[in-house]
Amino acid sequence: MDHRQLLAIVEHPSAPNALRCYYDGWTGRRFESLGLLDGADPDPDEFTAVDIVAVSLLSVNVPAEASIGLLEGDLGRRGAALLRNIPTTVDLGTDDAGPLLSETSEATRVWKELTEQRGIGSVIAGKLLARKRPRLIPIYDAVVGCVLSPPQHEFWTWLHQQLQTDGGVLRDRLHKLRTDADLPEHVSAIRVLDVVAWMFHRRAHINGACPGFDLADVPLQPDCAAWRA
Repeated sequence: MDHRQLLAIVEHPSAPNALRCYYDGWTGRRFESLGLLDGADPDPDEFTAVDIVAVSLLSVNVPAEASIGLLEGDLGRRGAALLRNIPTTVDLGTDDAGPLLSETSEATRVWKELTEQRGIGSVIAGKLLARKRPRLIPIYDAVVGCVLSPPQHEFWTWLHQQLQTDGGVLRDRLHKLRTDADLPEHVSAIRVLDVVAWMFHRRAHINGACPGFDLADVPLQPDCAAWRA
């Protein structure tokens, strides 16, 4: 998917309604906010039990042994040591984000540590990282991947580049969409894109063999019941 197609998704007339309905009824609405104190993560540099519950709100579960490792073992200690070197205030698509996404970056090293655990694949690892750094690390799953079609193994850097294209117009439109949907500021621009893409394609992707995504197939949805059908 190119930059023009991404903008078309964000500017689709159903996008604000899709966002409002998601944050009104889906459990994932609490992914970012669960356990926050005054809008901030009280433990930004540690994987906590609240993070594991938050990830479950996105319909995946961290396996029991991996959870123990994150909470009480070397896995959690190694992760914390790396997280301490990843800023909490950097947004994907800004100049400061680029170095944080390299193959040798702390974020990539945490992701690799997580994916080496039994039962934690790339999707769960990405969601755990997105919980700790929601402004920097985008959520990825099969539905979103089908919509956005990023280059294989390059999702973070590809989306970073898309958000920088044309002076950051996509990032600006995502912020406007968040405002149009009356969402709080802790919902990041990349989370807005994730939710809209997922809502637009969830039903078609899950119900049988996925035919691929076509924005022309997204209907105007006047109420939340239609999105949940």
